[in-house]
Amino acid sequence: MEQCRLLSLADELLVSIVETLANDRQSLARLASTCAHLKEISEPYIYRDIKLQNTVEADHIASSIKADEARALAVHSLDSRLGSSTHYSSRSPPASNTATNFNFFMGDFKNLRNWTLESPYTNYSRWMGRPGSRWIDNDMERIIEVFQLAGLASPLIEQPQPLPLLQSFTLHPHGDNSRYYRLDRLGAIFLHPSLRTIHLSCVTIDEGLEYLQQYQHTTPLTSLIFDECEISAPGLASVLCAPKGLTDLTLGENMHHSDYTDLFQRRRLRDSQDGLVGALLQQAHSLRFFKHLSETSSPIRGLNVFPALRRLELTRVDIRQLFKFEHFLPSDLESLILIEPREHWIGQLDHVPSVLAAHWLRNLKTLSFIVTLHYHLGVLSDKLWGDALAPRIHKLAYELRTGGVCFRILARNDYTGAMPPYLDGEKIPEPVVVYDSQDYSFEARLGEDIPLEERRNKDELTEDELNVLKRHTDRQVL
Repeated sequence: MEQCRLLSLADELLVSIVETLANDRQSLARLASTCAHLKEISEPYIYRDIKLQNTVEADHIASSIKADEARALAVHSLDSRLGSSTHYSSRSPPASNTATNFNFFMGDFKNLRNWTLESPYTNYSRWMGRPGSRWIDNDMERIIEVFQLAGLASPLIEQPQPLPLLQSFTLHPHGDNSRYYRLDRLGAIFLHPSLRTIHLSCVTIDEGLEYLQQYQHTTPLTSLIFDECEISAPGLASVLCAPKGLTDLTLGENMHHSDYTDLFQRRRLRDSQDGLVGALLQQAHSLRFFKHLSETSSPIRGLNVFPALRRLELTRVDIRQLFKFEHFLPSDLESLILIEPREHWIGQLDHVPSVLAAHWLRNLKTLSFIVTLHYHLGVLSDKLWGDALAPRIHKLAYELRTGGVCFRILARNDYTGAMPPYLDGEKIPEPVVVYDSQDYSFEARLGEDIPLEERRNKDELTEDELNVLKRHTDRQVL
């Protein structure tokens, strides 16, 4: 029988051809079914990036890996979202979760780099009941086991450890009949020897993590995100003792889930700001970005002793205090973003010029507001820039530019009503820049030899400029 001409090509050319089909798994599967040689070349691309959206897919992949364990070595990225909101609604709960068949193979993914895991029962109170408890008893227990075997405290001293190349891990769980999962034993993720990025939502970080303190400054973790979490200062101190040099930290406290039965008790357990700063100080030598989402309006006292901190994002902070005392902000800060609900941020504008009196902020280049809106397109720009707000902001931006500070307004439109943590299929209201003082030629006007009062009058927004600003806002904020 005459050999297929495709097989007469060098393997390097065959690989190049297969790479062009990397995003077409159906074509790759057909190609792999033609002969053993093309199967060997195609399958690494079939299994490289796996996204599981239902239990049928999970069981199918599990069966394929069981039939040929070499396929597990091809997996570089795993995105398991069996409860995706694109597949289930609040009135239609997911089928019983059987993903344990898949999780059984997690230890075989020696080349896995990125792992995202979302419980099928995270939304709509589905964690209450037997299916949610089974997910905790089976799936979470298997995940904990894998990380315990993979971490610095692993009992596998002279044996290959699972997930040796893992770089990032994202987990959206729930507890046993609770919105929140208590971290304690799962804290083993912070002892993983190769993880650089960890993103956790809806977990309780409190007691039971003291064992991490045996491994101070030993792990390569650089980026850590807590999203809608219940966080105590002692628990945070245990977590932050492990990384050698954390550079990015998002500390998102529980701000949206009042259905958590122990909510007010947990808030009473939150420690003083001194305890919070004490936990953060373990990473003061390396922390360059810090984002704190909290309901408190008091600035965090003590951030001035963080020499590496360059970018800071804070929510609902009283800026009258923020710029009044040196101990609230590091002197080398370059970018400060204030995250505010719309009804609050307008009241803050009168106090913004006080940043110019904060002489210790010698390197501050940008001051920004992130505003959350809840309007449909068509009325959004009028709502944002109505009541003569745009000219007011423009004058304020001019004043800040005289002090060398760029002023920006970012907006995000959260009209869908979804709340964090944002799960698969949910629209994330990403902030976009709608006003940037760098877009206006203040410098040319500042150089003119005219009185300050006249100079400011020349920088009022014209009607045409205001209309351009509104059109730009409508285009940017989707």
